[in-house]
Amino acid sequence: MWASSCCAGRSRYLGARIALDLHRLAAFAPDLDPDTIRPHLDAIERITAGDPAAGPIARLGKAERFHWLVAPSSTIIQPSEVHTGLCDDPAAELDHLVATLVD
Repeated sequence: MWASSCCAGRSRYLGARIALDLHRLAAFAPDLDPDTIRPHLDAIERITAGDPAAGPIARLGKAERFHWLVAPSSTIIQPSEVHTGLCDDPAAELDHLVATLVD
């Protein structure tokens, strides 16, 4: 499973791209049904996008959603530590990171 997200200060950008690697998941947890994980991963993207249908967390401001998304509060999905950096175009940088590190 791979996820990448970005919350840029001045641009107020918040984005996430998630891919579920079924082969890695099967190696890590062979008895786990991927359909159990998918709704949780979909929720991350929907909350990041601010989709009102994703519930009350998705209706928070971008900074609050970011802090909620990176908080280690789930036993299903465990985010890694936040790493900072600067860029001119956060959406393009997120696409580049996903293409380079995930795809």
